[in-house]
Amino acid sequence: MLLAFVENDQIKNGICYLPATDELFYAVSGEGAYCNNKRIKVSGVEELKRASIILDPGYDPEGDIKVANLYQKLRPNVGNVGAFNANGYTLAMLAKGETAGFVHFSSKIWECSSLLIAQEAGAMITDFKGEELKLNFASDSGFEFVATNSLIHNELLTHF
Repeated sequence: MLLAFVENDQIKNGICYLPATDELFYAVSGEGAYCNNKRIKVSGVEELKRASIILDPGYDPEGDIKVANLYQKLRPNVGNVGAFNANGYTLAMLAKGETAGFVHFSSKIWECSSLLIAQEAGAMITDFKGEELKLNFASDSGFEFVATNSLIHNELLTHF
């Protein structure tokens, strides 16, 4: 379950509940991120070659091809590369420090709650060019993003 409160095009609160693990992630803008009432933060992995990166095709009709191509570029240069199709869960994993990076090829605006959770845990989130991610809450078009623990962000972007 994902739930966000947005005001003036800014995510103010984000909630992600994972029933399979009974984990409740939440964040309030400017107040940190939490899992089951314990403060969480992103991993401290400083090198891409030691990092675990998750790729997600999302809603992109060619997402599987894009994931496969990026996987081939990344695999020799990272500790581990995996593929999930669960935006909220993967951003929660990043926020909790279980992975160091996440590449999403086509997210939808209704999945935005975990973006705040990851950011409040210390994640850096940009578009594929490294520019600030700008969300359009009036659109249901997909958007791509890269989310990392911030320490490996620039190095990961060099593989696009």
